[in-house]
Amino acid sequence: HRTNIMVLTPRFTLVQAAGEVVLTLTLPYVKVVNAAEIRVAATETRDGHEAGSVVLFSCAPYHLRLDFGGGHPVYGDGIDRDGEAGGGAGREPRATYDPDVGHGTLTVVLTKAGGWWDDDLSLIGRFAAKRV
Repeated sequence: HRTNIMVLTPRFTLVQAAGEVVLTLTLPYVKVVNAAEIRVAATETRDGHEAGSVVLFSCAPYHLRLDFGGGHPVYGDGIDRDGEAGGGAGREPRATYDPDVGHGTLTVVLTKAGGWWDDDLSLIGRFAAKRV
C-alpha cells in the first residue's frame, strides 16, 4: 500500500545585515517546537574548496532547501551537536518560533562567512535549490 505525502514549500523571506542572513519562514498551524529540523551543510567544488552552503528545513508538511552557493557561504552560530557554543561548520543556527505571528513564524539567523554582501538577496528564487 502506497501513501502519498504532500510536501509544501513554506513562504519565506531573506534579509541581510552586515554579518548575518535572517531567514523567516511562515508556517501556519504547525507546531515546530519538537518536530522541526534545520541543518546547514557546506558545499564543495570539485577540487575540494568550499563553494557555499545549503540550508535545509523540514517540518511536516513543509520542506525547504536553499543553496547559498557561488561564494555566499553561511553557517549556524549556535550550539553544536556536542553541546558546545560558538560558530562554524556543523553548528546549529539560532532559531526562534512565534506562534502568534502569521499563525506560526520561525526566524532563523545564519552567520555569513567571508563578509559577502548580495544586493539581490531579495530575489529568493535564485537560492531555491533545484534538487530535493
